[in-house]
Amino acid sequence: MEENVIVLVRHATAQNYGAQGDVSRELTSGGHKQAESLGHLLSQVIPQGVEALYVSHATRAQQTADEIEKSLPCLRRFEDGAIYEFSVESLREILHACPYRSLMIVGHEPAISGFAACLLSEEYPQRYMIDGGVPTGTAIVLRTDENFANVASGSCELVELINSPLK
Repeated sequence: MEENVIVLVRHATAQNYGAQGDVSRELTSGGHKQAESLGHLLSQVIPQGVEALYVSHATRAQQTADEIEKSLPCLRRFEDGAIYEFSVESLREILHACPYRSLMIVGHEPAISGFAACLLSEEYPQRYMIDGGVPTGTAIVLRTDENFANVASGSCELVELINSPLK
């Protein structure tokens, strides 16, 4: 059985306010560097990149994905407003509908860490660190032998937990 890769990313550090409210918040200059660094770190873990990149429509998530793509190949990119809803169930629906073998979701807390913790077996001590929330500029790389349509709670293994510090 071939393994499938799931990458869950919390957007990089953003400004406190946006001209059109929360959805329009842009990355700070340090956030741009943080996201670019995260892309470089991810390319070392998954040099083949990902087949599908799903991104929240929020400006900070779009900008984070732009910076990551400078270093990490992403074959297809989709914008999905449901990622902005901060719902674990929305992320699960995206995963289950994904026809590819590798995907990345760039989104927001608390859904990113909550979904990752849900996918990990309770045997992973890191699960409890992730479930409490992850800082901006964090990627959680998981793998599973399951087809994405069949991924259930506890069916993934943690490959890497990457945090790119703010620069």
